[in-house]
Amino acid sequence: MQFLPPFLFVFILFNIANSSVAFRNININADRRGRSENVNNSDVASAIITVDQNGSGKFKTIQAAIDSIPSGNHDWIKIKISRGIYTEKVTIPPDKSYIFLQGLGREKTIVTFFDHERTDTSATFSSSPDNVVAKGISFKALAARIYGDKSAFIECGFIGFQDTLWDATGRHYFSNCYFEGAIDFIFGFAQSYYENSLINVTVGTRPPTEIAVGFITAQGRASANDPGGFVFEGGSVSGSGRVLLGRAYGAYSRVIFHGTDLGQVVAPQGWDAWSYKGQESTLTYAEIECKGAGLNISERVAWEKKPGDIQQILQEYSRSSFIDQDGWIDKLPR
Repeated sequence: MQFLPPFLFVFILFNIANSSVAFRNININADRRGRSENVNNSDVASAIITVDQNGSGKFKTIQAAIDSIPSGNHDWIKIKISRGIYTEKVTIPPDKSYIFLQGLGREKTIVTFFDHERTDTSATFSSSPDNVVAKGISFKALAARIYGDKSAFIECGFIGFQDTLWDATGRHYFSNCYFEGAIDFIFGFAQSYYENSLINVTVGTRPPTEIAVGFITAQGRASANDPGGFVFEGGSVSGSGRVLLGRAYGAYSRVIFHGTDLGQVVAPQGWDAWSYKGQESTLTYAEIECKGAGLNISERVAWEKKPGDIQQILQEYSRSSFIDQDGWIDKLPR
């Protein structure tokens, strides 16, 4: 990925991290339930751990709660996180699956951290194992990187400027989430389904204001057999400045928007082949049944895929066909 000068990143991250007001804290009582022998009975957590930075929970930091979970865990454990701004870097290591992080809402439970050295080490939230769920939490700055399979984010926020969400590898489900940024702010190689996303473009609102156009996605699918791709179902794109829907981070990059309300912030060109100019035939970029002031199909790049049999395409890129063939989403804890 291309990076901004370090002094600009410091300025941007400082403003992002301090853009929220302070929140009062509430008390959530700890609760322990009988352990389940069957992880597929996953609407029931085997244990609940509470986090409150003022000391009303079992732990004051999210990371301390994660560290308390034993390696090799096979039962869902819910971590309830109280209202507040948690300034910490949160990491779920590969050997700690079946963790459910539950906040009180993306405007009430916020995790942020001032790190901008490298995209692969600077994320506020990093998750490596399979079977992880987060709900009602916002992650700020270089917000998150997600590696594990069968990871879900419900009503979460991802707020940054460049490389906000590193949607790295695995099958991921994002439902009713908020994404904010200007440059490649949803990028990676994963196989992900974004349902009813609110995408807020912030080109020109923070230095460097001279950026002419931003990019929502940079998807890195590398071959025709690579299952990776980003599918956006419903939702909306709005904000400030001008933005393209995506640019190719891989030779077989794949991004589909279906039924999305595209605001006038979307530039007529729509897409950019980036380093793969001359190889556009291998890229899969499409807009299907979208609407809004930014829907300028007649002015899009000539190599954007034109849907033929729409029903066949919708079936191929439906949630059940694209990421949920084994029904893992319905087995997630609530």
